[in-house]
Amino acid sequence: MVSADLSDRTDFDNATRGLVSRLEPGVIRAADGRVVYDADVYTKATAGDCPDTVNPSLWRQSRLTAIQGLFEVTGSLRSPVDRPDVPGTVPARPPQLFDSLAIRIDGKRAWDATASIRWHFVDTGESYRTELSNGVLTHHPTSRTNDADLVITLTKPQLLACSAVRAPTASSSTATRRSSP
Repeated sequence: MVSADLSDRTDFDNATRGLVSRLEPGVIRAADGRVVYDADVYTKATAGDCPDTVNPSLWRQSRLTAIQGLFEVTGSLRSPVDRPDVPGTVPARPPQLFDSLAIRIDGKRAWDATASIRWHFVDTGESYRTELSNGVLTHHPTSRTNDADLVITLTKPQLLACSAVRAPTASSSTATRRSSP
């Protein structure tokens, strides 16, 4: 398995772009004083270096999802990641989009599900693999060519278009599903 490059700070820089201020302490309380959300729990859980017992990709994902605060978003009410068509915004990279999918997985409901997808980008030659197992979606660059449950071949702009809820044309991308043994 390929590990995440924890020294690459690009996704962290992008995740904090436009940060005005953090909620300090990261606690939200109900009118009766009880804690309804504690963001500090997530920050404390991933403080320091990644332990040997933890998958570095999950450690990285946890650190990214722990980022919270008030952000200035310009151009629309949606973030630039959701709007690749807005001039002047930096298009999201595939790992950012895969991260946004990973945080939407309902781990309890997906616990028994397994799936693997190889994403091949014909315009750059890059390939990524996403895997769902034990309720967690992970992703990493890959050089594997055919052992995924589903292979999706497209361009990076097509992936961005899909993320903005605009489907690519049928003739411009392909998907192949591995047949059952």
